Amino acid sequence: MHIGKDRGLFAKYGLTTETIYIPGGSINVQVLVSGNLDLSQLSGAPGVAANLEGADIVYFAGLLDKLNYQLITRPEIKGVEQLKGKNSASAATVLRRISACAPCSSGSASTR
Repeated sequence: MHIGKDRGLFAKYGLTTETIYIPGGSINVQVLVSGNLDLSQLSGAPGVAANLEGADIVYFAGLLDKLNYQLITRPEIKGVEQLKGKNSASAATVLRRISACAPCSSGSASTR
């Protein structure tokens, strides 16, 4: 969005744009569904979740072909297997995918 605006691509085709930063995908989707936005750039998960709940939104361009998430833990947690029984905060879909992965092979999960 920023590149298109900065390079004049929107203006070239007669489009007047205003860039507004909205923190978080779920808030972004809420504003879009309310009719206060005509176009939004966001990751896949919030829009798909809203669509599954009945929101009438359409993805027409994608920049990534997979959901890009990182698992961030405290330093003492060195592997996915140590998360069993721990408290977590995450998008439910991501947490289910991580749980399904455990026990992960060394090639499918990494720790830093």
